[in-house]
Amino acid sequence: MRATTLYLIVLVGLLVVALVTTFIVSTRAAKSYDKAKARRQARGPELRCSTCQSTMDFSGVQEFQVAGASGEDSKLGVSAGKLPLEVYRCPTCRKVETFLPPSAG
Repeated sequence: MRATTLYLIVLVGLLVVALVTTFIVSTRAAKSYDKAKARRQARGPELRCSTCQSTMDFSGVQEFQVAGASGEDSKLGVSAGKLPLEVYRCPTCRKVETFLPPSAG
């Protein structure tokens, strides 16, 4: 009986930690998206697709996994971890382009 109770307490604790972490991550992602969208609107002209010249849609800031600080990664000035990139997609030809946000570069 005691082991089952302890197991349930640990399980509930882990669930609470997972929910809080998910909330924090989603809140940060929403703030990051809003900031990037405001920067994009402040830039003025809309971004055009280099393939078909259609107006590209802003898809938000996504974090991409970076393997380490060698080769191309070292040129970006980042080490192993996550690299935030602004993502744009073309609704016509489905091309995707990424850019470093001002805060990352």
